[in-house]
Amino acid sequence: MDSSSLERAFLGAVLTVPTIWERVKAIRPMRASDFILTSHQKIFARLEQLADRGEPLDLPTLAAAMDSHRE
Repeated sequence: MDSSSLERAFLGAVLTVPTIWERVKAIRPMRASDFILTSHQKIFARLEQLADRGEPLDLPTLAAAMDSHRE
């Protein structure tokens, strides 16, 4: 499995099981720059913002956040 596939799997897992976010962040702090693909960096950054604001980490909320920032 290549790096972009692993990134996609992680981001998909977060959107499917939001508790994964806190588990992974507790084990290893991550940054958007840890991702290879720019699109994944943007998604991670939006997820991080949503999590910091206590908003749901789900596809509709992410899509709305991405749309509002024209991403």
